[in-house]
Amino acid sequence: MSKTIVFLILLASFYSCSNDDDNTTKETYLSSYTFSFSSDEFQLQYNSENKLIGFETLDPTSSIITKINNEITRNTNGMVTAIGNTSLTYNTSKQISSIDDGTGNGQTLLEYDASGRLINQTTNYFSGSITETKNMTYDANNRIIKIIIHVVSSTINEYYKYNLSYNTQNNISEMNLSSSSDNATYNLIETQIFTYDTKKNPFSKIAKNLHFGSFYINPSYPFSLFQTIKFNYISAYALQWTSNNNLTHTTIVAPGGTISNASYEYTYNTEGYPTKVIITDEDGENYTQNFFYKIN
Repeated sequence: MSKTIVFLILLASFYSCSNDDDNTTKETYLSSYTFSFSSDEFQLQYNSENKLIGFETLDPTSSIITKINNEITRNTNGMVTAIGNTSLTYNTSKQISSIDDGTGNGQTLLEYDASGRLINQTTNYFSGSITETKNMTYDANNRIIKIIIHVVSSTINEYYKYNLSYNTQNNISEMNLSSSSDNATYNLIETQIFTYDTKKNPFSKIAKNLHFGSFYINPSYPFSLFQTIKFNYISAYALQWTSNNNLTHTTIVAPGGTISNASYEYTYNTEGYPTKVIITDEDGENYTQNFFYKIN
């Protein structure tokens, strides 16, 4: 299993964001996390109202502390209008209508149905030399069950399809990826299977804190280049941000047999959040992720 970590935020449409009117209730918020294979510390900043206002990646071992520009900008209505160099615009229904990564290398337009669900997105990369279109299909519970991705360039014309299944906790339990050259006949590439604990996922709370509503967005590390809905080979890390609960096992199965698996062993605090997870891959190698919190 690859040790390369792609940090993703994936907001699912079955999320329901609400405000707590009881200011006396103490809440637990993830403040930072670290990995055993890196000296970097990934920090999250909140304002006095406990709204997320920025991300920072620090290397405590370096004489020069490098901070990545991931400041979150909100308008007077509390809607996020920028994260770092990436800007977001909204339609009259207060849905995100476009995303610009600020570098000229990625501009995304978004389209919604009458129920306010994101159904189409089109991203032009590198001045339009590559176009990626995603179409989403939902079930009766407003969960995405199918994504068809069409990638076009001067040398590429490919389709990719994700079929998604959910468990009773509304976590993605299975993901089937297939490809096609004509959007008619698809060949299975791999099946990814996920199991979870019943504890609280701290990253899910961060995703909800951003208050994008029924919208999927994942910034690739270092949170500056934004795309919407992107599953990839290490999609378990995407689910780390979006699932209601914490991953306990992942398995990737190709048509010829199992090609990868990993297990996750957690230590929890009294609030039910993980403070440590030991991740072990199919070769028996393991690494650790530690979680740190603040209580307000």
